[in-house]
Amino acid sequence: MLRARWLEGALALAGAILAVNLLGAASYNLVAFEFKVETRFPARPETRIALPPIGEVAAATHVPPLLFRLTLENVDLDGLSRLLTRSEGESSGNVLARLREEAGPYLWRYGLRLLLLAALGGAGGVGLLHRRDVRSYARGALGGVALFAALLALTAVTYDAAAFSSPQYQGVLRHAPWVVSLAQEAATDIDLLGKQMQVVGQSFQELSQRLRQLDLGTSLEGTLRLLHVSDIHNNPAAFKLIAETAQSFQVRAIIDTGDLTDYGTPLEGQLLKDLRRLNLPYYFVPGNHDSPSVIRELSRLKGVRVVREGTVSLEGLRLVALADPAAAGGAIEVARPEVMQAAASRLESLVREQEEQVDLVAVHNPLLAEPLAGRVPVVVAGHTHRYGLEVQEGTVLVNAGTTGAAGLRSLAGKGGVPYSLAVLYWRRAEEGKWYLVGVDLIRVLGGEHSFSLERRVFPLPKDAAGKAPAVTGARRQEAA
Repeated sequence: MLRARWLEGALALAGAILAVNLLGAASYNLVAFEFKVETRFPARPETRIALPPIGEVAAATHVPPLLFRLTLENVDLDGLSRLLTRSEGESSGNVLARLREEAGPYLWRYGLRLLLLAALGGAGGVGLLHRRDVRSYARGALGGVALFAALLALTAVTYDAAAFSSPQYQGVLRHAPWVVSLAQEAATDIDLLGKQMQVVGQSFQELSQRLRQLDLGTSLEGTLRLLHVSDIHNNPAAFKLIAETAQSFQVRAIIDTGDLTDYGTPLEGQLLKDLRRLNLPYYFVPGNHDSPSVIRELSRLKGVRVVREGTVSLEGLRLVALADPAAAGGAIEVARPEVMQAAASRLESLVREQEEQVDLVAVHNPLLAEPLAGRVPVVVAGHTHRYGLEVQEGTVLVNAGTTGAAGLRSLAGKGGVPYSLAVLYWRRAEEGKWYLVGVDLIRVLGGEHSFSLERRVFPLPKDAAGKAPAVTGARRQEAA
């Protein structure tokens, strides 16, 4: 009899554990976030936050051998916007307290779900013995409930959210702990981050006002103006700078040499819809941080053309572009040297195949264009986060640096990497050939509320009589 009771109890507990492990997943919408919650027992006592596909953050938050995994499945951007709007003027403590309050009912609901599964699993385990006694099933259900009620109660008593101050990272996050650090800083001091963003915005407003007062010089009047940006890295403040600069300098099109995102996730692609508000032709050459999913999302945006490989005509100016080879896959790391060398050879072939002269080459990593020194007039690139201009064997290399100031990480610091971009001035000669006649390198220090502008002028050859380009509006012309 005693042996039968032990067997009954063991099967009840095994059934409860199996039911919780297999059926314990549930999805909940908390404000603007949709999470899937899962529980594993027995397992390492941790709470894991999964951010597909960039990795996981884990911390030893409690004593019982339960693993809780929260997976971010979706973000409602409209809901997030409403949350931020409602939170204006509130302290970070009030905002977090409100989020915790709204999460409370979901925690109770999930706990009851686990207890119900444990009861059903416990009864089901006893059912393997084909007992006809109802009390046996009741004992099995109570045994399963007792086990997980004790585990959940002990978890609640010992749970320490502060354990995430020293988390463990897996996946891509192992190489970028600043992501979680920035999130923690934003969560614990939203007011400070908001003030820093306000300073950045004021710098852009001042930039716009002062640029309109600049004497641009008659030598560059009547030219075709292209705005070169690069390495935005998810920084929404960059789009404000791009819009202000494009309007102030009256550019006809924008050339982006890659790394719009940080990790190439579909969510990041959704955040880039600010591009539609620019109302200008936007030519995008993918960088090593831009995954196929982000590229597909960008390709759907009106006014944006993703140039992976090929030739584009900008008001008759001939542009050849080649995407970074790393953009073909999901990795964000720089491609291996042999892969980069093959891509550089492919770019050489593209230039060589053109029947007409190439006026401009656009790549993400300037290493791809090194073999073209002395063979093409102008190259635009990014990747290095160092803006500047140099002339190599007659080829002008313009690097826009990082228009997003190396990404959101810059917003949590003071000073640091500047926002930078470039305006290229082109003049068409009588025979129809385009010449670069000037470059403006613009740098904005958001945290210091200042900016600088450096202009380089390139005189036309003596045998080239310039004329104003026949452009009447912002339009896009493409060549196969």
